[in-house]
Amino acid sequence: MYKLLSLFTGAGGLDYGFEKTSRFSVRYAIEMQAEFCETLRWNQPKGYLRKASILQKDLTEIKPV
Repeated sequence: MYKLLSLFTGAGGLDYGFEKTSRFSVRYAIEMQAEFCETLRWNQPKGYLRKASILQKDLTEIKPV
């Protein structure tokens, strides 16, 4: 199974499609807008992005390691 990092996740539709193939697993979903993060968290118990950590952040604020 391939592990994915989702940038500019939005409501997570594309990520859900990847997970439905059973070949991909989204590990991190990064989205800046609170409304989209709220939707992702609301859908997570229903099986969408089941293993993903949802980060509400602006990508310009994330420092590389």
